[in-house]
Amino acid sequence: MKKILIRSPQAPSERLDPITSTRRIGSNLGNLLYINGVYRSLSTESADITAGAFRAHSLEDPAEWLAKVNKRFDRFVVPMSNAFRVSFSEGLEGLTRIVEGLDMPVTVIGVGAQAPVDAVDPETGRVRMGRTGSSSSANDAKLERHDDVVRRFVKAVLERSESIGVRGPITQSYLVSLGFDADRVDVIGCPSLFTWGPGLRISKGRRPLSRRSRVSMNVDYRVAGMGGSSSGTPRSTRVSRALFRTLVRPVSSSRMRTRSTSRSVTPGHRSTRSIRSTVKVGCCTTRARGRGSIP
Repeated sequence: MKKILIRSPQAPSERLDPITSTRRIGSNLGNLLYINGVYRSLSTESADITAGAFRAHSLEDPAEWLAKVNKRFDRFVVPMSNAFRVSFSEGLEGLTRIVEGLDMPVTVIGVGAQAPVDAVDPETGRVRMGRTGSSSSANDAKLERHDDVVRRFVKAVLERSESIGVRGPITQSYLVSLGFDADRVDVIGCPSLFTWGPGLRISKGRRPLSRRSRVSMNVDYRVAGMGGSSSGTPRSTRVSRALFRTLVRPVSSSRMRTRSTSRSVTPGHRSTRSIRSTVKVGCCTTRARGRGSIP
């Protein structure tokens, strides 16, 4: 039986109180979502899976930890999200030291580059890392250092596996621009896509909006024009209201009651002929710092 260590703040079957779980996952539920997809895919009779190592990259001297892991496990699986971002360069350096110290196959699944809207230079083909949803990026010195960090990490991974799984073609282009063979960089998407196995099917309905339609949207306050506030109302809330009214105006002219907070807006009618719609505004919260478990 293969013993697999998955980089994860907790196992999907582990029940923790909300505060402990929130601290472990860095206040980001998405960390549990994509890791759960990998965990389920690997949960077979021939695999013994352990969740941990989520904070291993922060160890100042990982020698003792690495000795235990090398002795106990047969493979290290690393589900990832937007780890190729400038703000995570230091963390990626720490994770690289972990990978370089492992005497086992290392499988990276779904790592992505965080880049601005104009990430790819059409003339040079260079991919610049930066803040998603904006046109800003770090200065050249930081970008060059970040490229070196990513290059070292991917090199360490490919020395221990046949390929690396990335989220999309921009990430693939980025790694190719760093000198890696495109045949060893597989575009596989987010690991959450594999939660229910390899047979993912997406069916999109084409039904028109009606009085019983449900409408949902996500608005990120970090996108230009969405931040700030006016008269105590977050701009993202005001934008979502405007979008909602635009959607429902052709369907109904009934008076709309709106109840809102800084994080969500739930418009609706009390009439039985109302449009049953929900508008959710997704905002990123400040990430809590906490200690994760390291086996």
